[in-house]
Formats: sequence, structure tokens, C-alpha cells
Amino acid sequence: MGIQQISIEEAEEKHGIICEHSQMDNQELRFRLKKVDEETCYIRTESPPDGAWQRSHYHTNVLETYIVQKGWICYAEKNNENSILKIYKEGQLFTTKPNIIHNIYLPKNSVIHTVKHGNAIGEKRLEDENTYTFNIITQQITESQILASALKHEEFDIVKNNNEYSETYRHFDNLIWQVPTWSTGIFSAILLGTANLKLDNELLKSLVNMQAKELLSIIYIFIGILISLFSYTLYRFRWNQTRVKAYTPKYHFRSPQVWMQIFINIQSTTLFLLAFCSIKNIYLNIFIVLVSFVLSSIYQEVIIIKKEKIGDKPIVTRS
Repeated sequence: MGIQQISIEEAEEKHGIICEHSQMDNQELRFRLKKVDEETCYIRTESPPDGAWQRSHYHTNVLETYIVQKGWICYAEKNNENSILKIYKEGQLFTTKPNIIHNIYLPKNSVIHTVKHGNAIGEKRLEDENTYTFNIITQQITESQILASALKHEEFDIVKNNNEYSETYRHFDNLIWQVPTWSTGIFSAILLGTANLKLDNELLKSLVNMQAKELLSIIYIFIGILISLFSYTLYRFRWNQTRVKAYTPKYHFRSPQVWMQIFINIQSTTLFLLAFCSIKNIYLNIFIVLVSFVLSSIYQEVIIIKKEKIGDKPIVTRS
């Protein structure tokens, strides 16, 4: 007999198969082929122009198999109190589990196929207070953070073309390592220079109408302020990098960046201490300088820890 074409009308009337196409609230396009009175269906989804999250939901029986046709997607799953992210690339597929709240992020220029199958008679997608809460959580996860997770887990073929993200992360990362070098170089030069300086040098006295110790005290204070600015700069770089980096160490003080920050703080407070040593009450000066060092260091690390925990990244990543 050969192949016989079935019209859209006949497919619906005789076989209960309908076509249903729509543009969603997030501007993505969905083209559906579905069975009446069942949740089983096929959906081709094309991403919105700027990328967006879908809406969180779950099923009690229906299974959803996602196939990445083009680009990549991020799958977010609610796991107890945490959110687990999983990135799937072009050509990969996965299937959801029943009763697990999940959501999907599609960046621009991505296309996926979704097949809903299983014991699906009469079942619809389920949404409740928990899915609404998970919507809020996932909407806060930006594409930069998703790409940061991909970079951490060596999904380089995803992030290699995202120049804006890569350059931003590398910019902060490079400066974090450069700032301690600058401050240490200046600190060492000052100490070596003053170690070879004769305090009764007549040339110094003739250049400025003050004692050499007073001049050194001013230099120490000036350079101490400069290195304090380096310390603040490093702190700001670290603060900003928490927005895009994927990895947050379990033990904060195991990070070398923490100890670089403390090391620069030691340099600046050492210079202030040397400057104040010319004053008679040296013990009071030592106490004031040490307290200032401890308070500034604690403040910086407390802010960084808070940023790492509750900033723009309320997720635990998995790949």
C-alpha cells in the first residue's frame, strides 16, 4: 500500500494526537506533539534570545528525557536544602526521577528535545509552594555562575567561547596574585633602604629641616597607607571574584588568598609600628597597631565568608 499521510485533523480525531505550539513567558518557543488525556508527548524547545530559566516542577510518575540538540543546558535539582546543578552538552541526554523538583536553564541559541513518558495517564506537571521557592532560588543563579561551575569541572568546551566571563574571571584572578607582589616589593625596598640609611646623615638634615627619624616616620606612614590601599584592593578583588568563581573551600582559612591578605596587612601594620616607634610610649603604640591589624583582618574575612555563603551563589555544584 505504501506510506499513507495522516492529516493533523485525522490524527486528532482518530488517534488523539494533537499539535500544540506556544511561546512561553520566558520567550522560549515550544513545539509539542502530544497524546490527549496523557502527559506523554514530544517537545522541541528553542531558547529565548537572551537565555532564561524555565519553571520548576515535578511529576509523580512521568519521566522526562532531555536531549540536547544544540548548545548546552543546565539542569537544577532540589536535593534536601541544596540545589544541585548539572550541565549537559550537545549530544548528551538524561532522564529525570519521579517526585524530584527540577528546573532547566537554556542559554541563547540552544535547542533541546524533551520526551515525556511512563505511567502518564491523567497526570499533569505539579507545582506547589516548594516549586515556587525553588523558582526563586534558580532565578538567582546567573549564567556566569553556571559557566563558573562548568569551568571548575573542566567543561571547557562550554565556557571557551564565553569571552566576557573568561576575561572577567581571569582579570580578577590575575590581580589577586599580582597585588601581593607589588606590596611585598615596595615593603622590601623600604626596609632595605632604611636599613642602609645613617640616621645622622647631614645631607638629610640639609634637605629638610627635621631629624632623620622624623623623616623616616613620615615615609613609613606614607608607605603604610599605600600598602593598606593594596590590602583593600586585594579584598575588593576577592569580594568580586566570589560572584563568579565556582569553588568555595570548605575550610575558609585553607585558601592561599586568605593568607596573602593577612600577609599584606602585616606589612602595612609593620610600617605603622616602625613609624610610631619614635614616640616614647612604644607599648601603647604596639597595642594600637596590633588591634588595628586584627580588627581589619577579621572584618575582611567575615565579609568574604558571608559573600561566599549567601552572595549570588546559593548552590552546590555537581558535574
